[in-house]
Amino acid sequence: MFSILWLLTLVTLLSCRIALRIGLRNNNDEVRDDVSEKVKQLRTDFENKDKFNPDEDYLLIYTYGKTASSSFQHAIPGVKVPYIEGPCERSSPPVVCEAQAKCETASSYSAATSRCPVKDPTSYPRAIKVHHRGVAQDFVEKVPRGKRLWVVTMTRNPFEREFSWFVQNIWWKMPKNEKKANEMTSDELCSAFRHRRKGTEDNIAKWFSEDFFAVTGEDLSKNAIPKVYNFRQRNISKHRTMNIIQLRFEDIASWNKDISKHFSGFSLPWRNVHDGFRGDIHKLLHNHCSFSTDEIAVMAQTDTMKFYTHEEQAAFLSAARHLGSKRDHS
Repeated sequence: MFSILWLLTLVTLLSCRIALRIGLRNNNDEVRDDVSEKVKQLRTDFENKDKFNPDEDYLLIYTYGKTASSSFQHAIPGVKVPYIEGPCERSSPPVVCEAQAKCETASSYSAATSRCPVKDPTSYPRAIKVHHRGVAQDFVEKVPRGKRLWVVTMTRNPFEREFSWFVQNIWWKMPKNEKKANEMTSDELCSAFRHRRKGTEDNIAKWFSEDFFAVTGEDLSKNAIPKVYNFRQRNISKHRTMNIIQLRFEDIASWNKDISKHFSGFSLPWRNVHDGFRGDIHKLLHNHCSFSTDEIAVMAQTDTMKFYTHEEQAAFLSAARHLGSKRDHS
């Protein structure tokens, strides 16, 4: 009897040992498979950390106007990037106020227009373009926890950019009367340029050190490196990642090559999306109008100039001093 009990105990112990080994082996296989999957995912994430994922990532094109942001906005295949207006202000061009009125009566932003101002939306599209700091800040704040946000911004020779901004302002004020603008004499055009709006929301003197910094926490003008484009990555609140791309308008010929590293299939339109009568007015300004000594001194100190080499800055200043044939700034 004792022998039988001893034999049963021995068999039971052996069975338990065998079962334990099998269980551990199976468990180890599961752990090994799980670790393998995580390693593969980490490898994939690392390989794609510099690649925009349209299904998961968020995109904010945030820059001051007239830097080819509209062209960039339409260059990402399969990604709709609506332009979101800021709140209508007293100094805003009339059409902006009209767009806001249309949006206010619409049942939703998407049902109204891609230029809708945002007051207090509960959500945004995954990708937007904006010039208004408050809207940009709100968009960044609403990017979900753990997500990746791409911020694209641009710079431009401030003198050339000033001409373009002025021309667009003429178009805004006379959207249905382009002919009148085209019929202005060079003296009338230069007079309008000399008395253009100043010190309003379009002041870009400290745009990077103040506006862009307020939105992203990055002052790109501090220790700026003058080169074709800059790419930076940083961690922000809520376990999110922010990828920042800063481009120069003057290097637009290389944008397709450089940006394709991050945005698959990126391709700029073959012509500026706003080409037309504005380009003719721009040429008139170039040929007949110039900047005052004070304007040149102020623009030489803007944040934007820091993204260009000393040689490039000198070329900008020299060109600005020799623009046009009309130099009466009285």
